[in-house]
Amino acid sequence: QLPPTTLQRIDHRPHNMNRPAKSRQFMEAEPSPTFEEEYLDIDHWPYRWGVEARTLPTAQRILNLFKAFLCDLLSKRLARKTLLTHREHLCILGETIVQRINQKPALRRKNMVPVMMVFIDEDGGPLLYPSQSTAQRSLDATCLKLRGFLLDTKPASG
Repeated sequence: QLPPTTLQRIDHRPHNMNRPAKSRQFMEAEPSPTFEEEYLDIDHWPYRWGVEARTLPTAQRILNLFKAFLCDLLSKRLARKTLLTHREHLCILGETIVQRINQKPALRRKNMVPVMMVFIDEDGGPLLYPSQSTAQRSLDATCLKLRGFLLDTKPASG
């Protein structure tokens, strides 16, 4: 008998040392989501933004606009890295907008497209703190794309 510290293989199938054996749990797991499904899975963002209960409906309207924009970006068949960069910038922008709406509660009742235009102008998005010029330019590029999308497509008011 082997000492207790030595591991024994329970099954007698041949074992390929170059590839780990798949566990039954792994084989029976749900199929992993596609890139597009993961890319559009942003419903949890308001919690990441620290949204207050009274601001949740407003955050949902922002998410709806962001999802429409993300779908538009997907249709352009951009590189995954580019898509993910834009997605992350939208999360940053959403957090900033929600924080500012919390400071000016009257904005909650307004149409979100004009409210977003307050934060996204022809120069780009809100300033990042601490200021990082490369990161700011990248965020601005996403914000300008979003601005163009919102002005060109006139999505539902949100």
